[in-house]
Amino acid sequence: GYIYLENPMFWAILFIAITPPIFEELAFRGFLFNQLQKVVSERVTIIATAFIFALIHFSFISLLWIFPFGIVLGYLRSKYNTLWYGIIIHFIHNFTGGCFL
Repeated sequence: GYIYLENPMFWAILFIAITPPIFEELAFRGFLFNQLQKVVSERVTIIATAFIFALIHFSFISLLWIFPFGIVLGYLRSKYNTLWYGIIIHFIHNFTGGCFL
């Protein structure tokens, strides 16, 4: 998809493996997680953010693997109180998936 650009691999990695993990983790396990935590339990917060995370990927079939992935990322956010583990794992996931496209 980025072949028309100079350095297509750089742009592919930037737009598939780097940018989405940072912004999605900030949005879901950062902002939304913090807001939900104020009104519901930790468990409901993890499940809700994972479900909404899966929904924004706009694919019914991907719910089968993105939802559990969101649960893992939410659990890590809850247990270690940091976004970095989620960002790194999300990056690795997107990078390895992008290598097979």
